[in-house]
Amino acid sequence: DLADDIVKHANKKPPPQSRLWLTALTPLLAERAHTLVELRASAAWLLHEGAPHPDEAASATLTEDSCSRLMMFATFLSNTDETSLINTKVFQPVFQSFLEENRLKMKDIGLPLRAALTGTKTAPSITDIIVALGKAEAVLRIKQICNRYGT
Repeated sequence: DLADDIVKHANKKPPPQSRLWLTALTPLLAERAHTLVELRASAAWLLHEGAPHPDEAASATLTEDSCSRLMMFATFLSNTDETSLINTKVFQPVFQSFLEENRLKMKDIGLPLRAALTGTKTAPSITDIIVALGKAEAVLRIKQICNRYGT
């Protein structure tokens, strides 16, 4: 399948959970990719643990202010029950409640959050990404990025 192909062509051996992340997100990544080469490139952030190195456009979204909001979200996510991340349908209202409670709009956190998790400004939906990565990996990536970029 596509996930196996991506793992097979990785530059180095990816961590075991990469296969799970790819299985969950490859169909969504494939919607945007026109070739297998593009698909492999768009999935690179799934082939290692921890925060990816953001591209130039994604880096521009990672400011001290955006990292402050990201760290608020990381704290919220850390305190969220694991069952809230069972699937996107369940997690979407949880994520929406975070936005509402903090008087944020998606534009206030969406691009920096995507940059922190994927290293790019274009990727599947934030909720799909967080559910696929899981709470621990999402929080790890946010904290690592904010340590590099702002807080």
